[in-house]
Amino acid sequence: MAAKKDDHQTLRVLIHSEDKRGNVYTLDEPYGLVAWYCGKRVCVPRGFESDGASVPRFFWRFVFPSSDTRALRAAFIHDYIYRTHPYGWTKGDADRLFLAELLVGGVEPRAAYRAYIGVKYFGWWSWWKGGKTARHGVASRAKTEPERTNTDEGREK
Repeated sequence: MAAKKDDHQTLRVLIHSEDKRGNVYTLDEPYGLVAWYCGKRVCVPRGFESDGASVPRFFWRFVFPSSDTRALRAAFIHDYIYRTHPYGWTKGDADRLFLAELLVGGVEPRAAYRAYIGVKYFGWWSWWKGGKTARHGVASRAKTEPERTNTDEGREK
């Protein structure tokens, strides 16, 4: 089960550009994103970075641009599962949830299915690379804010 259509209306992200990765989208939802699929839950934390729906520019006319706001929620969830390999999740689960989230997000069905076919048949390298990273303890690329303690507040130097 994917999210309801209303969940896609107000996704808060920060957009910044990096030379190496192009545009980078940072999830700025206060409580992150939660998605369910076949009884499994995935929670994408605030601060997680994604490159959006990684569609090469040449294919934009067949699918959609990587910055298409209708696809950002699906991209965040898909990227998170690919990078972290949460317990019980498979590549197939991630790809099917991606398709469901695209459709619920309002992406035209033919474009959503093309994107799904792309990740299904050509996402193996990213899936493998994410698993390798997850096994070495660097799974989430989420940036976390430093914790503040009571001793930090109100102290003058």
